[in-house]
Amino acid sequence: MRDRRLYRTGCIGLEHVGWVRAADAAAIRRYPRLQGALSADVAVIGGGLLGTSLALHLRERGVGVVLLEAGDIGFGASGRNAGHVATHVEGMRLPAGIRRLPEGGARYLDLVRSGPAVVDELVRRFGIACNYTPSGHIVLTNRTGDIPHLEEGQRYWESQGIAMELLDAAATEAATGSSRFVAGLRQRSGGRINSYAYTHGLAAAAAGLGARVFTHSAVTGVQRRDNRWSVSTDGGSVLAGQVVACTNAYVTEAIPRMTRAFYPGIPGVVSFKPLPASVADALVPSGATLSQLGVPAAVQKDVTGRFYFASIPAPGRADRAEPFARALRNWLRKTFPRLDGEALEVEAYWTGRTANTLDGLPRIHDIAPGFLAPIACNGLGITTCTQFGRVLAEAIHRDRYDELPTRLTAPARYPLRFLYDPAVSVMVQGMALRGRLRGALD
Repeated sequence: MRDRRLYRTGCIGLEHVGWVRAADAAAIRRYPRLQGALSADVAVIGGGLLGTSLALHLRERGVGVVLLEAGDIGFGASGRNAGHVATHVEGMRLPAGIRRLPEGGARYLDLVRSGPAVVDELVRRFGIACNYTPSGHIVLTNRTGDIPHLEEGQRYWESQGIAMELLDAAATEAATGSSRFVAGLRQRSGGRINSYAYTHGLAAAAAGLGARVFTHSAVTGVQRRDNRWSVSTDGGSVLAGQVVACTNAYVTEAIPRMTRAFYPGIPGVVSFKPLPASVADALVPSGATLSQLGVPAAVQKDVTGRFYFASIPAPGRADRAEPFARALRNWLRKTFPRLDGEALEVEAYWTGRTANTLDGLPRIHDIAPGFLAPIACNGLGITTCTQFGRVLAEAIHRDRYDELPTRLTAPARYPLRFLYDPAVSVMVQGMALRGRLRGALD
């Protein structure tokens, strides 16, 4: 029963996460627990993608940082991410609310456009071992009637400054290794990544530049003291001029104003055991992440020969791996007939927790003077968190919060939070049913 609750809240142990099993153990660094009293320019709460990116970019600007993580680095959504280094391309549209952001959303759009390139640059510059492949994303269709929709998507994204390529049937087969599809829309920027290993790589890079990183150091309180902030844990404390809470959906009760400041979602991911190289090498030769119109999921094959399938579990079934595994097996065997003789055994199944807003845009909450809490990546954590860590570091360093891509806001209580995840689950199941009726799964 306990495991069922952990799956349904996105808190199942990291030993169940496929990215952990696929990571290079030699690249995973361990950090001490905080003991005693320290001081810093900035205390960062949370050792996920946002916290580690912020710590790294602050240290590059010479700002003193202490990072506190309640569990292990990457325990939350960052280590459970679906591994897509992408923009909003799967939804075919940017959130409409972007126009209400500073400069009509120009700064935010710049982050969207440059996000994959920034991830690529960090991986290369710091030599992060995270199976990163800059292979892009392809939205597929097996219906000729969908081609105008892909053409419309190409025009839209190129109008936003994001290069897209419309693939005909032959080019789609060359990219996927499958003759099942009649067309595809490819975004060449971005790719796929082991998000757990990437988060650890950012933490190691930050520590290498002098950031003091502590794990198993859950924050128990944050109090104002003599114009500075005292951040307490069971083992010690940090006195800092600035605090940034980067817990996202894995909020701490020590910051009560943030516990209801988003809608929580519970996505799931299943991975299969590595295929033999003689089989895997012929599948998805482009290496791109794949999604299909009418199929509310994304599929990728990493460099280890593992297939991953990410979607939203059916209502009340987040603790069950088999529905996900069955869906992935069916899709793979229809897409790649050569897999009919392969066992396609489940290696791992896990869930995570996302922080969402109704307008699909992130927030940077101003808790109090010198105390910020960015939140709500809306399922696009890899690029959004990396980018927000970078721009927040610059704003803190220069004391120029007016140059952020989103305005500082006060956290609000989101009503009926318990209905959000079931509603999204029902919507996804409806999309899947519609896809079956339209032949997307034939």
